Amino acid sequence: MHNDLPIHTESLASIKKFAVRPSHALILASPSKEALLASVKHIATTVLEAAISDITDYPSILILPKEKKAVSIEEIREIQQFIKLKTIGSNNIRRLVCIFNAENMSIEAQNALLKILEEPPIDTLLIIATSSYDSLLPTIRSRAQSISVSVPTVDQYIKIYGNESEEAISKAYLMSDGLPEIMRAIINSEDNDVMSDIQQAKAILSGSAYDRLILIDAISKNKKTAQCLKALENMCHAALNQAAQKDSPSTKQWVRKLNLVLRAERDITYNVSPKIVLTDLFLKI
Repeated sequence: MHNDLPIHTESLASIKKFAVRPSHALILASPSKEALLASVKHIATTVLEAAISDITDYPSILILPKEKKAVSIEEIREIQQFIKLKTIGSNNIRRLVCIFNAENMSIEAQNALLKILEEPPIDTLLIIATSSYDSLLPTIRSRAQSISVSVPTVDQYIKIYGNESEEAISKAYLMSDGLPEIMRAIINSEDNDVMSDIQQAKAILSGSAYDRLILIDAISKNKKTAQCLKALENMCHAALNQAAQKDSPSTKQWVRKLNLVLRAERDITYNVSPKIVLTDLFLKI
């Protein structure tokens, strides 16, 4: 992409404005993991006034979770220890903590995080990156600024992929809801698994409960439960955004479906049986 930040121009303006005058806590909400990562990297580079090539390997930056898909209580304690360390320099913000996949955090972990937000260290910026703003406790949302990181528009993608036809880009945009990671895979045909996951997610959302249930064995045996859930999350986000833009009565329906998928993703992180998770989801979605 020509733009280092694969996001909507208005979101980019909000991020740049925040980075110049940061507060101590920020919630970034976006359906795109790539957009969230790029946003965090831009803010870190600006706030810390450093050329940072890898935010996961920088001494004054702590990125969580490290392995699991959800930050644990133990990792919240790690944050508490990290922010007690002395920092060097004269900048107002000299240290950054970022929590990714915050939509998967348990209530217990969020309550532990809340204690840090209630008394934030003056030299530290805490960024909470999530695909679902509403999954965070109201008490957390009230103690942080928030920026909705929207994906690029069709017109932006037409400029980015200048060698592709507008028709091809428009079709890819509808299939991906503008998510940069999926747009790139579709346009460049670089990931057949992504296309397969998209088609499967469409079939699950449009099929009957019986049609969905007969897919469970194949999905769980091939260890593709997480991929399946992520594709469903992306498709639900796409449908929700389109319904909301049209002020459609189906908006509430897509909110419900998205929340069901997010709950299933959380259950998987807690090592619940994939078959149980998929059965419960496919009966309710």
